[in-house]
Amino acid sequence: MPNPSIELPPGAQAGTIEVRYVDASGDMQGPFPIKFDPEAAPIRDQRKILDMTATSWLSFRQFNGLLVYYSHLVSYRCAIRKMRIGIDPAVPDNVLKMPPCDLRDPSAITAGMLLYEKLPPATQFMSVELTYRDGSVSEVFARRTAATIERFLKLNMLPSLGDATIGQYGSCSSESRVMETATSQHPDSRVRKVRCCIVGGGPAGMMLGYLLGRAGIDVVVLEKHADFFRDFRGDTVHPSTLQVMDELGLIEGFLKLPHQQLQTMEGLIGGTKVRIADLSRLNTKYPFIAFMPQWDFLNFLREAGTRFASLEVLMSTEAIDLIRRGDTIAGVRASTPDGIIDVEADLTIACDGRHSTVREHAGLGVEEIGAPMDVLWFRVGRKPDEAENLFARIEPGKMMVTFDRGDYWQCAYVIAKGQYDAVKARGLQALLDDVVRMAPILKQGIADVKSFDDVKLLTVAINRLHRWSRPGLLLIGDAAHAMSPVGGVGVNLAVQDAVATANLLADRLTRGCPSEDELDAVRRRREFPMKMTQRMQVIVQNHIISGALKGGDRPLKVPLLLRLISALPWLQGIPARFIAIGVRPEHVHSKAAPPS
Repeated sequence: MPNPSIELPPGAQAGTIEVRYVDASGDMQGPFPIKFDPEAAPIRDQRKILDMTATSWLSFRQFNGLLVYYSHLVSYRCAIRKMRIGIDPAVPDNVLKMPPCDLRDPSAITAGMLLYEKLPPATQFMSVELTYRDGSVSEVFARRTAATIERFLKLNMLPSLGDATIGQYGSCSSESRVMETATSQHPDSRVRKVRCCIVGGGPAGMMLGYLLGRAGIDVVVLEKHADFFRDFRGDTVHPSTLQVMDELGLIEGFLKLPHQQLQTMEGLIGGTKVRIADLSRLNTKYPFIAFMPQWDFLNFLREAGTRFASLEVLMSTEAIDLIRRGDTIAGVRASTPDGIIDVEADLTIACDGRHSTVREHAGLGVEEIGAPMDVLWFRVGRKPDEAENLFARIEPGKMMVTFDRGDYWQCAYVIAKGQYDAVKARGLQALLDDVVRMAPILKQGIADVKSFDDVKLLTVAINRLHRWSRPGLLLIGDAAHAMSPVGGVGVNLAVQDAVATANLLADRLTRGCPSEDELDAVRRRREFPMKMTQRMQVIVQNHIISGALKGGDRPLKVPLLLRLISALPWLQGIPARFIAIGVRPEHVHSKAAPPS
């Protein structure tokens, strides 16, 4: 096997390494700049720890009043540029100053550092948001204060629960309950037994939870956040997903939610307008892409699932470790606002995204395919009379995608991988000038972007697992295969995974625990469409996006294939089908349990 590494001379300073390679067709690709910084490793490691330990960012104590401690964040402050907190409101609105970072001893806490703040006695919630050193922004995490937890315990915990006994690992009992007896591994934890535990309340997790609940399976979905309200999530619901909603009898109520519909996809490449896809040419019941905030989609599934007694969604419940019984995964240990809980399950299904905690603890290796770009994500105000069909604009060295979201334009400004610092060095005004030059329709609302705090960095990655399962464990969605934003298909691939999983495993779960071969059937079913989709994304990245981002003085020409598609309307149905329907679309075959 060739050595995939290079050795730099001792004492190498921070700089940029340019990488070129010859692809399988003999074409030279690149250069791709890679930033090298010997001080970056401890910052990267601290960022990784912070991402995995969000439930520990804040802690509370009653001592001469209500105190909030943020010593955990101070310990990993070298990865943090700015910290915002909110007292009771859901949106953090106050900047909390962090001690300076010393990379010689990055985690040191020295005398005189302030590690806590005193809160008003009636405080019930706190929220926190971090801006990392690379400019990316964390999701907002909300935590109950100690006073709220104490009141909850007094009102809701029954003393008799402490006398319950613990059942055996791996039991196939359909009984669902919380036992307050402490486990030997974690003396403060409670134990809950279910047939299936789904980790992650994203599109894959919520759809699979709904389908298994519908089939009468005793299932719990663990979602680490207090709600689904987050930015950066895919907001496109494609016809393949709309068809699934129709098959479940949910489509009428779903389409009553506020959304916009996209039927034709047009772009401007080097000043030439092209039509890339026309969904009206598809033989499908719903020939359009629905733009809908993902929190509305997830909340809709959560509300629809309340009709199933066997389904429960636990919010603010973050999986932090796996429970093992020999070589078998027997559930997860989770952190909640009220302490640790052990969820023992016959089958654990990881739907916790591209940074999957479950995947890391399971020791499953990831094949990184790579992407040449990252995305700057921001909103620009839109007036009611502003309308434009263009969604993609490509110029030499620049690319941007815009989505009409009703009262605002959602903008995705594409940059070369690792070039965010260079963009910031040019200044915000230079970025906004480029945006308006490419899309004049944004000129009136561009003032909404007031600083780089309004611009979110989305790191693009394509990867996949070779193995999706272990005994007692299955991974689907982004936890098994992270998709590029090209085509906006990530949400819909995740939903397709969920439908296939329910089709293959729901009936088996009613009769007992699936074998490892039965779990691997999900991979065998879904791997081909996943790989085909990733392959097409890589082709677009390497032959269109990479070329556009190279820049230069040469005018940008529309590729021959795109010129043919734009000129021949009947060809526009081919990319439309690939984007809207996908490879091997799934249909609901899992049975609904009879009403009890």
